[in-house]
Order: sequence, then C-alpha cells, then structure tokens
Amino acid sequence: MNKKNKIRLLFVIVITAVVCVYFFFHGWVIAYTDDAYIRANISVVTPRVNGHILNIYVKTNEFVKKGTLLMDLDPYPYELRLNVQKAALSQTQDELKSLNIKYETVKKDLISTQEEYKLSLINAERNEKLLKENAVSKINFEMTVATLDRAKAKLIDAKAECNYTENELNAKQIEIESMQAKLALAQYELDQTKIYAPADGYITNFNVMPGDYAGSGQQMFVIIQDDYWWVMANYKESILRHITKGQTVYIHSDMYPYRLFKGTVTDIGRGTSRTKEPNKVLPYIEPTTDWIRLQRRFSVRIDFEDLPKDVRLAEGSDASTYIMLL
Repeated sequence: MNKKNKIRLLFVIVITAVVCVYFFFHGWVIAYTDDAYIRANISVVTPRVNGHILNIYVKTNEFVKKGTLLMDLDPYPYELRLNVQKAALSQTQDELKSLNIKYETVKKDLISTQEEYKLSLINAERNEKLLKENAVSKINFEMTVATLDRAKAKLIDAKAECNYTENELNAKQIEIESMQAKLALAQYELDQTKIYAPADGYITNFNVMPGDYAGSGQQMFVIIQDDYWWVMANYKESILRHITKGQTVYIHSDMYPYRLFKGTVTDIGRGTSRTKEPNKVLPYIEPTTDWIRLQRRFSVRIDFEDLPKDVRLAEGSDASTYIMLL
C-alpha cells in the first residue's frame, strides 16, 4: 500500500470515528448536555406582618430544623391592637348581658300583657251576652270594651318592644362574633411577629440586622433544603423524543470533577416559552447557536440515586448529564 492510499485510509478511519462519536453523543446511544444545573427545594422566608426586627437568633449558612425561631419583630404595636380588641369585646359582652336581662324582663311583661288581654276579652264577650239579655247596662259593657281596647293596644306595644329587644340582642351577638374574629386576627398578627423556619435546611443569603424594617411579603432570605436534590437538564428538541422516564443518567458536577453520580429521568418538559418575558407560565430556555438553526431546548428532570453522604451539593451549580438511551 503506497503512501497516498495510507493517507486516504487514515482519513476515512478518522472521519468514520468522528461520525460514530457524533452519533454516539447526539441521541443514538447517549444523550449528552452540559446545559444543566443542580437544584434543591428552596423555602423563602417572608414575614406575614410589618415591623422592625427586634432579635435575630440565627446566622448565615447555619443549619436549622423546621420550627426553629429565626427572628422576632417588634410586637408592641400588635400587643396594643390586641388589648384594644379585648377591651372592646369585653365591653360588648357586658352590653349583651344587659340586653339578655332586658329581654327576659320584656318577655315576662309580654306574657303578663297577653294574660291581661285574654281576661279583658273574656269579660267583653261575657258582657256582650249579658247586654243582649239586659243583664248589664250599656255603660258597663262600654267600659269592658274600652278596657279590652287598652289591653289590646298594650299587647301590641309589648310585642313590638319584645321584637325590638330580640333584634337588638341578635345584632349584638353578630357584633360580638365580628369582634371575636377581629380579636383572633389581632392575636394571629401578634403571633406572626415570631418568624420560624418553614423547613429543615441551611440559611442562605442572610443579610438582615436588628432594627431593619421587614415588610409583609418581603423576601428576607432563603432556606435551602438538604434532603432532596435533582438536576434540571436542558436538551435539544431533536433529542427529546428519545428520552423517556426511568432511563439511567450519569451526572458530572464541576464541584466533583473526578466523580460520576448516578440518576434517573423522572420528568420531561412538554413546553417552553418562545419569548423571554416576565411572569410567563411556561419556562423560557435560552437557545444556543448551532451554526445557523437555533434548536429549542426542553427541561428534563433527573433525580439523584443513592447520593453519597460525603457529597455536599450547591443549588444552581453547573452539571453535565449523560442519559443512557439504550
């Protein structure tokens, strides 16, 4: 074999090897991407009420358990509001007691008036019969009728008074229920001046000091949970059809350059946003340039399997993933 033929053969072998390696790493046997990053569950610590920070009990990068007291806000304004609501409720409850006593008295008066009316009605009916028999005078009959009219008017007034007092009593009970709700809200707001850890994890991005003002809903810092880690890998659309749940994945992290970790595909993204705009429902993944055509990328979630105990990962760190397609 002459020199030219050897060069040609070597060229063919190199080209074949390059093609094999290309297809090997581009969706035939292994799906590779370095557009991946390590994720963990993050709990954002946000106060539910406004106030100045009074005490801080933790420091940055400290591990805390769920329910650990992190900081106190100044409780004094909320204590005052709670005391005002307690006093107002107590006063209204006293008014309700007085109304109950009044209502019982009015009901007794109503019963007495009803009996008086019944007696007047019986007398009037009896005298009407006697008048027809000329057993009583017309004057006596008219007097019993007048007595009946007064008893009837008195009964109407008694019923009106009873109904009015009952309505007033119901209104006062509704007012008390409303004030009890306001009291419960004041107690809740006072309780929220103590801020507790929502989950186990490490305090991160902790830049607050006593005296700082904390607003309701303001993101103060985060707690990165250390019990569950995964990789979010972005794969090109041309490879996505070969990826299925349950496939084995080998993960390389720049934090541990000489180690490979094993994982499993647990979820495959079904959509992506075409435009980079805030508050989009679908995620936006920046396309990378491959010569001319820009292929879109879709998120593939990969869970670690049996992560060694000596490994300490970091949220957002870079990773590379090799999904075994066969």
